[in-house]
Amino acid sequence: NALNNLGAALLAAGDAQGAVARLRAASDLVHKLPPTTRSVVVEVYYNLGIALRRVDELEDAIAAYSRAIELDPGRADIYLNRGVALQAAGDFTAATASLKHAVALGHPRRDAILGAIAQMQSGV
Repeated sequence: NALNNLGAALLAAGDAQGAVARLRAASDLVHKLPPTTRSVVVEVYYNLGIALRRVDELEDAIAAYSRAIELDPGRADIYLNRGVALQAAGDFTAATASLKHAVALGHPRRDAILGAIAQMQSGV
């Protein structure tokens, strides 16, 4: 949890590279945590996805978001961020699916997400 908190703090401070290093270290350790700490594990992968996207490691970011979704499939924010990473990677079909899932889960930025989907589908 300490590495996750440090990674999140580094992200907030704008040090994405430093965050990636700490969050990768955290992701290497989370398998040792008891099942009751699942929310911590989800946050590690979610924050790692954010950090990796910021340093343009899109494939690894998508994988981190996907792992977080496997552990907590009810979080619209994770689907949104994975959709943004997929869009940046040029996988518009998967991006659309992920963004639609965020909307279906009730993400508060519904209208903006639907607008982004419409833009992707129109090729803008």
